[in-house]
Amino acid sequence: MADVMTPEQRSYCMSRIKGKDTSLELRVRSELHRRGLRFRKNWKGLPGKPDVVFTRARLAVFLDGDFWHGRLFSSWKGKLKPFWLNKITRNRKRDEANRRKIRRMGWKVLRIWEHDVNRDLVGTVGRIVSAFREAAAAAGIPAQKGAEDSALAPPAPPVKPRARAARPKGAPARRKAASGKATEKTRGGKAAAEAASGKAAGKAASGKAAGKAEDGRATGKAEDGTMLEGEAAASAPPAGGRRPEASAGQDASASPTSTEQEAQKPPAEDALTARAEDAPAAWAPVEPPGR
Repeated sequence: MADVMTPEQRSYCMSRIKGKDTSLELRVRSELHRRGLRFRKNWKGLPGKPDVVFTRARLAVFLDGDFWHGRLFSSWKGKLKPFWLNKITRNRKRDEANRRKIRRMGWKVLRIWEHDVNRDLVGTVGRIVSAFREAAAAAGIPAQKGAEDSALAPPAPPVKPRARAARPKGAPARRKAASGKATEKTRGGKAAAEAASGKAAGKAASGKAAGKAEDGRATGKAEDGTMLEGEAAASAPPAGGRRPEASAGQDASASPTSTEQEAQKPPAEDALTARAEDAPAAWAPVEPPGR
């Protein structure tokens, strides 16, 4: 039966499967390290890169998964599709070839199944410690510290995490003070910016006021000029060349009105000059009659 996936899909799925640092390896290595043993992991100096290697004792330990390496393969291989049957068969042959090569190099090989670790982690790690002790004695080297009596030792109680050191009492206050200073600086910067904007607005307002004042002055000058021209027109003599005389019943000492007061104001020199130039030659000012 052909594979239901394309070669590209199957390659991608297989690449997602971890080849090292699996949960099985992490559990065993953690227990060995807790018991005081030091080792290499996935060492490339031996065929198959064993999961745990004691180089001085010349001991190689393989931690194999039940499915991928075919534990009791003959009892369930008939349930597999041809793809997986061929895959696991090749894995088993490669494992056997690597173990033979390592033994020929003078090393001792120990194989640990996932099923054994799940069933009894402490007993399985004890087997590794016993194998290490025998290999170290055969190689004539002293056993590592803690390896002699660790096979039968009960697992140590879990180590409680250390309590976090209490913060100094002044630390939060300093942080708050620092944040308060930063806030004050920010507020001060905002106030300075607002003051600067207020000054700019005041300058603009004063500039506008000055402009308005200048416009008012110019308008006033223009009005003065217009008024002078009106006064000159009002004081011009009639066509007959004589001023109209005041009526007999009109009191010369009566208080003049505002219009008369404005008319009685002495005209400017330029207006007088213009008035004298524009007056006809036959006209001469007539003195008002006396009382």
